[in-house]
Amino acid sequence: MTGFIVLALAGCVSAADEAEPERCGAMECVALGEAQQVGRWDGDLVVTPLQVLEDSRCPTGAQCVWAGRVRLSARLTTGTETIEAELTTERPYRVNGGMLSIGEVVPGETAQGEAVPAARYRFGFLFAPDRMAPPPVR
Repeated sequence: MTGFIVLALAGCVSAADEAEPERCGAMECVALGEAQQVGRWDGDLVVTPLQVLEDSRCPTGAQCVWAGRVRLSARLTTGTETIEAELTTERPYRVNGGMLSIGEVVPGETAQGEAVPAARYRFGFLFAPDRMAPPPVR
C-alpha cells in the first residue's frame, strides 16, 4: 500500500513544478500572446506582446549603476494596419496618433541570477493620445 501512496504523490509533485503565472496590481495585464485593447475612442489600438527580447532590470538586493530595462516585440493592431514593433520600458512608442508605453511589467523584481520563465511575464500598456492635434472640422 505504501508504494501506491508514493506513486500518487509523485504525480502531484510534477504538477506543482509548473510555474504559476504572476499577477498584476491595479492595472489590466496580459501574458505573451494575449491581446490588450488600449484606448476607448476612435482609432482603438490592440497590443499583443510576442516575445521578451531583454530583461536587464536590476535584481533584488543587487547594487546596479543602471536600473535596466525590458524590451519586447509586440504586434500593434489599429483600425487600418498591423505593425510589428519593439517596445521598451525606457521610452514610449509613437503610434496611432499618440504614445504607447509599457505601464507595468510583472514580475517586478527578481532574485539575482534568477531567469524568469516566459509564462510568468505579464504586461500592462498605456496609451496617451496627442493633445496638441487640432480638433476635427465639423
